[in-house]
Amino acid sequence: MEFVNTFREMLTNPEHVVDSFVLEENSNFQHPFAYGLVGVIIIVALYSLVLGYRTPILADMVSKEIDQYQQLTYWIQYANLKVSTILLPLSMFFLLTPALSISGLFFFRDNIDGFYYNLILSTYAIGTAILSLLILVPIWFIIPSTLFSSIITTYLPLILVGIVVLRIYERYLFMEGIRSWIQVLSTYVLGSAIFLMLESLSASVIGYFIFAVNRFLDIWGQV
Repeated sequence: MEFVNTFREMLTNPEHVVDSFVLEENSNFQHPFAYGLVGVIIIVALYSLVLGYRTPILADMVSKEIDQYQQLTYWIQYANLKVSTILLPLSMFFLLTPALSISGLFFFRDNIDGFYYNLILSTYAIGTAILSLLILVPIWFIIPSTLFSSIITTYLPLILVGIVVLRIYERYLFMEGIRSWIQVLSTYVLGSAIFLMLESLSASVIGYFIFAVNRFLDIWGQV
């Protein structure tokens, strides 16, 4: 299977996968975007199936009598909870990938040529590392309250994914010495910081959109 072959090679010889896609016309490995989406679909489906998690809509928080600012705050919190739990693999793939590509431009400028090369490496790396999020399933299943813990929903996923990404960076860059480790750690830390900002912004935009749609429906119903 193409996905399994690409996954195995990314853990052992990532340069074969990344360089093959960038430098050769016909790569023997799965396209980076398709490869990442397979992992995202698997994890999101498993989260939905195993957790069966649904955030309750509190009637008193979204009723017409409640202040609009409180309603907006609720919907932003609601969106943030969804983005950091059920949709976590999706947000990491589409937000952490470009974030690492941007940070790689600064710290990998002597090793990797240009944004495109960084983007392909990051896409393959996150597509591989995203399967580490399976570890969250038993945690959320056994202790549902951790769904509301920022440590579990924010920092633990970044640590799990980071372990795999750093392994891939190490093998791809053939790292030697403390300077190389500082490079890869700085790349991941900066990329994670950018990701957290983008994730927060995305949740705010989604929450505001839900709020706006509900307000429009309320106004439309009064016409």
